[in-house]
Amino acid sequence: MRKALLASAVVIGLSGCGSTTSNGTQEFNTANQLAGSQQYDEAISYLNQAIAKNPKNKTFSAKLAEIRAQYLQSSTTKINELLQGDSSQKNIVQAQQIVDSLEKNKIESDQVNKLKQQVSVRNNALNLRVVSMYKDAKYQMEQNNWVEAHGLLSQISQLSNNYEDVKTRLNTVEAEAYKNYMNQANRAISQEDFKSAKSNLQNLLQISPDNSAANNLLQRVLKNDNAAYFLNKAQSAYERQEWETVISQCQRLTEYQNNNQNCADMLVEAKTKESEQLSSKLIDSISEGRFIEAVNIYKRLQSHNVTKDNRLDQLRDSLSQQAFFSAGTYKQQGNFAVSWHLLKAIASINSNYPELFNEIKQVEDSIYTRSKRKIAIFDFTSPIDSSDSGVIITQNLISHMFNNASNDISIMERANLKTIVEEMKLGQMGVISESSAKEMGRVHGIDYAIMGSVLLYKVDGKTESSTKTIRYQVGEKIEDNIDYLNWKAVNPQPSPAELKAAPKAKIMVPEYGVREYKVTDTKKVGFLQLTFRVVDAQTGENTLVDTIERKLEESDIANAGVSDAGIEFDPMEISTDTEILQTLTEQIVAHMGAAVLKPLEKLETSLFNDGKESERRMQFEAAVESYTYSIFNEKVKSISSSADSIEAQKRIDNILARFRFNIN
Repeated sequence: MRKALLASAVVIGLSGCGSTTSNGTQEFNTANQLAGSQQYDEAISYLNQAIAKNPKNKTFSAKLAEIRAQYLQSSTTKINELLQGDSSQKNIVQAQQIVDSLEKNKIESDQVNKLKQQVSVRNNALNLRVVSMYKDAKYQMEQNNWVEAHGLLSQISQLSNNYEDVKTRLNTVEAEAYKNYMNQANRAISQEDFKSAKSNLQNLLQISPDNSAANNLLQRVLKNDNAAYFLNKAQSAYERQEWETVISQCQRLTEYQNNNQNCADMLVEAKTKESEQLSSKLIDSISEGRFIEAVNIYKRLQSHNVTKDNRLDQLRDSLSQQAFFSAGTYKQQGNFAVSWHLLKAIASINSNYPELFNEIKQVEDSIYTRSKRKIAIFDFTSPIDSSDSGVIITQNLISHMFNNASNDISIMERANLKTIVEEMKLGQMGVISESSAKEMGRVHGIDYAIMGSVLLYKVDGKTESSTKTIRYQVGEKIEDNIDYLNWKAVNPQPSPAELKAAPKAKIMVPEYGVREYKVTDTKKVGFLQLTFRVVDAQTGENTLVDTIERKLEESDIANAGVSDAGIEFDPMEISTDTEILQTLTEQIVAHMGAAVLKPLEKLETSLFNDGKESERRMQFEAAVESYTYSIFNEKVKSISSSADSIEAQKRIDNILARFRFNIN
């Protein structure tokens, strides 16, 4: 259209006389045609050319004002349309371009300023909204909320094309959503949980509507997600006398249809038949010491509620009695975790069993103790020339450990350790034997013992005193002026005028004094050296042996000062021997504390790994102990449901499901 108008303008120009091109008429006519087709920007340009050729033409100027007004009105309408509703970045950019064009064409008015402000406000609002949505989208991705994340990222993409890494994130969300939702759907289908499968597939199709695999799987789910499916499964199982399947399928049927008579009849018979089988299995499990398995069988029998008379109560009491006895045996052996799991199983079916609550509490206390680590810090031996240094190091180390250890680390009181030393006649702790360490761990529940010897604990000092002399001004005195004497020698009989101009006969001169003052130079060097070791009281082996030494030097120069001479008093500012030794003690104690606590920072993980290693070696009782201590250790530190804790519980359940407990 524009080309046609320009061509028309050229024709008009060619057909006109030469005078029309020089007075702007041709440009004026072209501007009118462009304005008629609402091409105001080009029309204004041609009118400006016409006015440049004929500045005094009032018609041209009036037309320019008219077209500018039309352009402003048209632009206002377009901008309002572009900014209507949730404007995208594309619309805002177009609106800004219109405002820029208005300003370029020198259309100045309050309306233009309002439009400019309107575009700016909408642009700022959009930026804030997109930033907030992007932040929310990232959070939803971190939480694996793929539908919410995809919705937010899609909106951002529509509002602001190429914002940050939105396109990449959309691809990531689609891939992760397919993997997660399909896996969950297939898992649910394998468990005949069609409602969950349907929900996961519908979530996936919200993100990828054309995904053929999801659509096909959804059709299969919808076909089976009904009462008829479970009724057919129940009937088939009934014919094969698979009573457990009959019960489970009829129970699933109730999710779709209540009071199905066919299932009701089959369910009564199935529960009766399976209860007979379960009763026999329960007796076998009890006799074989498979108490956790027996508890689970009992619970299933109880849920069927078809056992007559008091037979079920008798089975429960027999199971409780034998399991309780076995738990006591494990408790005596120090296998508190195995005992605890047995007692908790009894509580789940027979909470009023005599002494059960007290036994659980006692065993739990022992597990909490085992899930922690008890550290004993014995008095360090001292060198002859510093008999208190060992106790000082010990007390500082105990204080440091108390303040820096986590809740699962227990530090024994020094008073209690003295009793242990006396009872076991340990003598010098620096030479404790492996057997003594193991006995100490067994009897007193100590996991680690820290012991050592202070080799050097002293401060060497040197002080030198000297005297300095200073000459300084003490005042002024009157003296003959040498300049006057020289002048007098030259002018023995001066005139009054010469005498008036002569130098002064007497002058004031400084008077100096000499003083001595004392200077003291002091240097100190502190030395602290010790050797220590950490003994594993369970094995008697050294887990850490180290020798540490620290040196601290200080020096200062003091003087008595001479205030009259401007030399200020400078006192001796140097640490006392006690302060130097305390600083060295704190440095060494911090080093020792970090070395001891570092391996115990992730005790729950260490216990979990011990459990896995025991399980790998088929030492199942030891594995249950370690897994349980790991779980309790997290409770001590207020860690809730970590991945290791959840995995540990699964492994415990798997081990104990058919485990044969000690029944002797």
